[in-house]
Amino acid sequence: MSTNSLTQESKYKKDKLNLLSKKINSIIDKLDLQHLQYLLQGNYIINEDDTIYINDVENHNLTEDVDIISTSNIKEDSQLSNIDVNTKGTPIDISKLKGGDNPIIYFIEFYKRLCCSSCYCIGKVLESNENIEENFKEGLLDFRSDKKERALEVLKLLLQYTSDLNFETNQGQIPLFMAFYENQVDILKLFFQYFLIPKASISKPISTDFFHPSSISKIPLNLNLYNEEWDNILLYTFKLKNELPEPALSFLLLYGMNHCYEQGHILNSTCIDLNAQSWNGNTIVMMAVERNNYHFLKSFFKTIENIHEKALLKILYRCKNNYYHDLIHQYQYLSRSHSIGGIKQAYTDFSDDLKDKLMQDIVQLIMSDPQKIDLEVKDRSLNTALLKAIWSGNMKIIRCLLHHRASTRVHDIHGNTPLMIASILGRAKLVKLLISYGAELNARNKGKTALGFALENNHDEVIYLLRKHQAIE
Repeated sequence: MSTNSLTQESKYKKDKLNLLSKKINSIIDKLDLQHLQYLLQGNYIINEDDTIYINDVENHNLTEDVDIISTSNIKEDSQLSNIDVNTKGTPIDISKLKGGDNPIIYFIEFYKRLCCSSCYCIGKVLESNENIEENFKEGLLDFRSDKKERALEVLKLLLQYTSDLNFETNQGQIPLFMAFYENQVDILKLFFQYFLIPKASISKPISTDFFHPSSISKIPLNLNLYNEEWDNILLYTFKLKNELPEPALSFLLLYGMNHCYEQGHILNSTCIDLNAQSWNGNTIVMMAVERNNYHFLKSFFKTIENIHEKALLKILYRCKNNYYHDLIHQYQYLSRSHSIGGIKQAYTDFSDDLKDKLMQDIVQLIMSDPQKIDLEVKDRSLNTALLKAIWSGNMKIIRCLLHHRASTRVHDIHGNTPLMIASILGRAKLVKLLISYGAELNARNKGKTALGFALENNHDEVIYLLRKHQAIE
């Protein structure tokens, strides 16, 4: 076959896939489950004028606004008589439709519009009619709820005919990224239900015939995908929004954590990497530091703490005890110090076996948790988040990082520690803060200590502080 013929064949296949995507999307707009199922099953033909007809193999009386053609109609129609009718059909795999109109991506946008328009319209009706009857209000709300439920049934059908949700469209869109970005927890739940399969290899397709009514095997969902710009789901969203959407963030993190402990061990494939790095080595915490986004940092750390606390409660409830308040207090101490000394004091009323089981679970939760923020990660310039913050001088951010155990004993590409940088810049309040968090006073870089740098730059207040704490030159 000639190169030209291969090119034409490739173009034909691409055009056919685009046509199928548009046809599926037009049916999504109508929330027409019956026609959608026929089409996804492969019961369709494509006419010479690029019209797609759904083959009504069961001769149902379907709605007139969707193109339907039966076997008998084809025999009578000379224009279509030369087209083979696929009455059984090969199921459409939606993950192969990677054009700009991919049905999963389209559905996410469609569902967003549906939710927004429903809320807006109902809000306007209620706002303009103060004396509206209560039963009419309930009817409006029920209508919105019914439409959303039907839309989610459409998504379930789409997911049944999707083999791999980890695909990226030609426009760089990834379903998981888009659903998270739009804060669509309903969609994320279905993604997890159909694709986050425990103890499964990401690279090996497995059959889910026993679970979903589809002959298409599933590749498990990978929560740590990177897009073409080398961003994971968190980095991608934060870059665009300067925040992470709630409740989508808590849902993703809590699901991963719960899944770990229901299985009894850590499953890294089910947890999002909070320390993922972009092309330049920046983590999401580093990005927030660079953007001086203290509000995000504070809420991000709080969200992670809440997730860990809920996971611990899950362990405690599983053990059916009434002492979780004391344990939460101890856990909060542990999460800061990574020390397990003294925690057994809270368990004096437990049996030895129960104590041992709780200790094992809690130590695993704290020490082995893949959803733990590592503040000692360095970017390509060998800066940690704290080193970046020291240069920016935002005291709120610096305090936040130090409170969450950022190390003061790191050094930048030039060999300077945070205390040295603060001394060079003459920031006395920052020097005092770093000393209170255990900064090493007498570390040397090219023979100089922090005091040496302060003397060199004539920062009297810094010199006084360092000497007060017995620093040497």
